[in-house]
Amino acid sequence: MATARFGLRPAPSGLALVQDFLNTGAQPHRFPDLLATMPGARRWSARAARVWLRERQVQVQAPVLGRDGLAGLRDLRGIVKGLTQGAAAVSVGDLGTVTLTLSRSGELYWLPTGDGWRWWSAAVCAEILASQEKGTWSRLKQCASATCRVAFYDRSWDNSGVVHVSTCGGAQAVERKGARAVAEIDSQRACTFLHPIATEARS
Repeated sequence: MATARFGLRPAPSGLALVQDFLNTGAQPHRFPDLLATMPGARRWSARAARVWLRERQVQVQAPVLGRDGLAGLRDLRGIVKGLTQGAAAVSVGDLGTVTLTLSRSGELYWLPTGDGWRWWSAAVCAEILASQEKGTWSRLKQCASATCRVAFYDRSWDNSGVVHVSTCGGAQAVERKGARAVAEIDSQRACTFLHPIATEARS
């Protein structure tokens, strides 16, 4: 599974599927994009569907990705990533359809419909909707470190986490410090260019 390769604890319930889907993305110099090739996407799809269906205790045919599967999944991942970052809603059309089914024990449950990536779109979006109803959606975040960006579930008491491990927090601080240093150098260069006589006098 995609989340496991980062050594992360999965999000609770069906939100773990959304987290795993986001974590198919690449991490520079460490992990490849699992949706970069059709064989890789099909491997992820088969494993993720097997785990998710087992957790839901249902037996249905897992989706088979078609020729448009790669582009569809990657576009969907971009949409979901934007949602975790608080991006404004955009018009993206139909995101999928689910069916409601009654189990033998009298419990009502839903299942995604459609073929290939559309099946995944329905599953992922329905799980997002369920987590929004439970109040857990805001805890699924992307690590703020530019060199990390993994999707993690914030288990802090006040939902204030921005990085998934402390080392990423240190890296983020270094990135901010480096950005400030570059800005100061640029400012000094601009001052030297605009006021060369004053600069020489001070030196």
